Amino acid sequence: MRRLLTKLFMFLFLDFVPYMRLGRKKFHLILLKLYSKKIGVNLNFHYGVIFHGTSKTTFGNNIDIGNGSMLGMGGQECIIGNNVMMGGDVKLITIEHGYKDKSIPMKLQKSIYSPIVIEDDVWLGDGVKVISGNKSVKISKGIIVGAGSIVTKDLNIENGIYVGSPARFLKSRFE
Repeated sequence: MRRLLTKLFMFLFLDFVPYMRLGRKKFHLILLKLYSKKIGVNLNFHYGVIFHGTSKTTFGNNIDIGNGSMLGMGGQECIIGNNVMMGGDVKLITIEHGYKDKSIPMKLQKSIYSPIVIEDDVWLGDGVKVISGNKSVKISKGIIVGAGSIVTKDLNIENGIYVGSPARFLKSRFE
């Protein structure tokens, strides 16, 4: 019975109102803990952060998410590692609309979902967009993604700095 009530509660507060803005941290952190796969210690999110579809998402320890960010996980198996920083207005999006069947209008085609994996010690600057769409996206350990960059494919060079649209390798953090 408790499980049924929890699912009903989650539906009403997280699915029925799909873009619930998190402002009351303690209350919403409790909801997020109930609804997510795993949450580590010290998850800090600022005002206006939107969590959607995080039921299979694993949050590591010491994560900081900036104002107005959106984590639209679409129920995918997503992982956010330890010591991850996200600036304001960061978007993590795991959905892409189907468009390849020309006999069906794009609006009616099945959506495509893919996971996002962000490894440990990653910094996503303000306004970064990570869009997995039709294939998964992995951001490797120690990477910095510059403000306003758009990530649509794996960023594989550990401790690298990536910038631009699409995000391209600029240099190592230690140069």
